[in-house]
Amino acid sequence: MNKALYDKEYTCPVCSKKFTSKRVKSAFVKTEKRDADFCVHYKDINPMFYSAFVCPHCGYSSTEKNFGKLTVAQKSLILSKITSKWKGKNYSGERTFEDTIEVHKLILLNYNITHALDSEKGKLCLKFAWFYRSINDEKEHDYLKFAADFFEKSYSNEYLEEDPQNEVNILYLLGEINRRLEKFTDSIKWFQLTLQSAHIKDYPNIEKLTRDQWSEAKSQFTKSKNK
Repeated sequence: MNKALYDKEYTCPVCSKKFTSKRVKSAFVKTEKRDADFCVHYKDINPMFYSAFVCPHCGYSSTEKNFGKLTVAQKSLILSKITSKWKGKNYSGERTFEDTIEVHKLILLNYNITHALDSEKGKLCLKFAWFYRSINDEKEHDYLKFAADFFEKSYSNEYLEEDPQNEVNILYLLGEINRRLEKFTDSIKWFQLTLQSAHIKDYPNIEKLTRDQWSEAKSQFTKSKNK
């Protein structure tokens, strides 16, 4: 038994049945470093492995942040398109890396079926990139591209102004993800848009990070032209 984990009970918002899922005790959460795209590296155990849930009864899957945030129509879609085909797999125990990937793929399936916001799909794809980064897997690059695509769609189609911090974070992440993908012209453009946001002064940490990474992107762009 892993002493870092404990069971927490949840009630599924789709089928109303109870289930348990492992959580990481706060005393065992030890941060090593934080990357510029908000990826946190942990020592020993990664709490992100356990911040997502799957109902073993109906297949409803969600991140902790979005758990239960469903309309009646979305619940109906899950019941008809997921529950009707659900095999009853249980992810309530200790999770391997492969289990974590499966859980997040189920969340992405739920998002696609319920027509979740592109911004939420982008955040989920970014988490995939972080997971693959932790094992130095090239799939990180693929999921960074997926995240950037979803974030661009959200910038074009969603009313991000309703949540200023979310808007600033997405603009910044578009700059940083494109920098990591070595798309320096796009990166510089998005960093500039971040700094032009009417809300950027409300988030001084993001403003400083944007200026630092903007400078880094410009330097990398210059070096790439001189090769």
